[in-house]
Amino acid sequence: MSHAVYRVVRERYKSAFNSESILLSFRDLMLELGYDPDDDSIEGDGPAAVGNRIGFAIIEAGLSDGSNEANGYADATGYAPVNDPLIYGTSGVTLNDPNRWQPLSLEQSVTKNGIDLGEETQTFLTPGWNWVTPFALDKPTESTILIDPGAQPLFGTATETQYIAENVEVIEMSAMLDPDDPTTIDASPGAMQNNPFLTQDGTGRAINPFTGEAYAPNPVNRADYWRVTAEFWSDGPGIEGPPGVWNMLHNQVVDDPRFERRFGGEGPELSPLEWDVHAYLAINGALHDAAIAAWTIKSKYDSIRPVSMIRFLASLGQFSDPEAPSYHESGLPLQPGLIELITEESSSPGQRHEHLSEFVDELALNVWKGVPNDPQTETAGTAWIRAADWTPYHLRTFPTPNFAGYVSGHSTFARAGAEVLAMLTGSPFFPGGLKEFEFKQGEILQVEYGPSEDLTIQCATYYDAADLTGIARLFCGVHIAADDFVGRKVGARAGIYAFLKVNAMRDTQASMNTPRLRYALGPGRTTPLIEVESANERLPVRFVADSKLAISSPESGLYFAHPNNAADSIVELIVKGETVEGLKIKGIIQPDAPLELSFDIDSDSLGHFWALGRQTSENDDASISLSAYRIVEGVVTLIEANDSWIEGDSASIIQTLADKSEIELRSDSTALPLSVSRGSYKLVLESDRRANVSLEARVVR
Repeated sequence: MSHAVYRVVRERYKSAFNSESILLSFRDLMLELGYDPDDDSIEGDGPAAVGNRIGFAIIEAGLSDGSNEANGYADATGYAPVNDPLIYGTSGVTLNDPNRWQPLSLEQSVTKNGIDLGEETQTFLTPGWNWVTPFALDKPTESTILIDPGAQPLFGTATETQYIAENVEVIEMSAMLDPDDPTTIDASPGAMQNNPFLTQDGTGRAINPFTGEAYAPNPVNRADYWRVTAEFWSDGPGIEGPPGVWNMLHNQVVDDPRFERRFGGEGPELSPLEWDVHAYLAINGALHDAAIAAWTIKSKYDSIRPVSMIRFLASLGQFSDPEAPSYHESGLPLQPGLIELITEESSSPGQRHEHLSEFVDELALNVWKGVPNDPQTETAGTAWIRAADWTPYHLRTFPTPNFAGYVSGHSTFARAGAEVLAMLTGSPFFPGGLKEFEFKQGEILQVEYGPSEDLTIQCATYYDAADLTGIARLFCGVHIAADDFVGRKVGARAGIYAFLKVNAMRDTQASMNTPRLRYALGPGRTTPLIEVESANERLPVRFVADSKLAISSPESGLYFAHPNNAADSIVELIVKGETVEGLKIKGIIQPDAPLELSFDIDSDSLGHFWALGRQTSENDDASISLSAYRIVEGVVTLIEANDSWIEGDSASIIQTLADKSEIELRSDSTALPLSVSRGSYKLVLESDRRANVSLEARVVR
């Protein structure tokens, strides 16, 4: 392994900034481990030769995977921006197309890892990444992805209202970045986060499931919290780039003494090596695919960034008052205290816009002012500025990334990483139900001084951390909400697909064995109102008086066991003779007569299933819920319950598995993902009133 890795990292870092020092450190580590770094043999079965062959094979694969690595990943697509560069540091903006990316011309450009490029006009970073070979991502062609979400909100179209509103939201966030504002928030997992999928509407969790107690309050200065969030999750000091963050978090989780290395949270504990091989493959396979997916979308839709959008909308004027100056139906809305017209009165001596008196009839924003003269000791705070001068909460040398905004790479990477960690560990929660990141006063921020006092960021789940990563990019001012939320959705699918592939590589053959349906007949009924569909070939239907006769029968079939055809009895269905990939049951349920589907798993490998309950009649307005139970020696234990697939930590998994199975989810559906191994399980679909329903359980491959 050491020789394999050594070959790969030497190749990867040979042209990196400070490569000489990096390569020497790799060499020193090999010597420290007792290996010969100069042994590049590939013949024979010795450890060095085997490792070198693996390393060289990986290097060769990288040279033929579509990334154009041999030419330094240079763009081979011929991409050219449609908008002329915005000369950063000047006022206003000029656009040929307000929906397309605009590069920035910088007096001094410094990369995220500190490389000073001097004066630079941005070029789009790797617009051809859509040609790269993925790990598990579905690609219908060599250059497209199956999970293409469609275009971003566009100016001049039916989505223009969203385009404007989401830029106003970024302005509102920019106005929250003044630490002299005494506003405090409770930033504990008990008061915020726990967002329903693809929202930022979470109101926290009442209880830490590991301690059984409420999360303690975490009062913080609002501006400090969002400034630290903006910088920390955006690759701030001491944190890796977005893909590296999720390797870092994985390492911290595994190092937690409370953590057990059980794949998917099931089965025996793995050795550290076996765990690491699976975990790093799943995490980095997901992050690789997240990059391909995000950059495919970025390149296709070529979307603009807020620094250009906000200035453009402001240049049009305001749309709130047709009788006031600078009216334009597609401008910015006037919001007292945030977005205002500069008037003769408001800019007169002693008034709030006095310093903007030469810009009467333009728009002013009460927002973060920009990087202070001495970021080590000063904060900019907020003040009224010309809208034409609005700037992101970023360093002047790196004000906004050099590629399109839609979708957010940070959001895509983060959600992919969160999905893998949740599925890998068998729980969305960090060990103990709480992860804390502590920041000392004045020791974290680069854009300006801060935080103003010691501060702790807390997350209960991997999803909380991913969502903070996404929203941080809005507080930075480099993305709008569509970039974030669609990135979360794309990242979820990349992460789940990658984990499922790694699980399949474990030779997983888990299927439902001898599924049994229990259906309580309603009063006066003598036959069950159900239909059964098997994902396998259709099996013959057989009727028996006792379920034992079905289990002992040598013949395959769908056995209905209905003793005496008595009313108010229990009907059982037993699928006999082969494993089953899926079942779909339709019927009528009532509060005292739910649908119950039991099945066994005979494999020690982790199997993935999803169960879906829905109402089949448009006239039904019942409230249905779905529960999953594990049965051990007759003891039935609840695994998970759900009455709304939209909310809860499993929503993204449900959506992804439904998409994979080409099932359309409705808002009134209830669904659960199940990651299970050897044992007996039961699904129960219940209702608060009589309802026509279907229950489907399906294996995910």
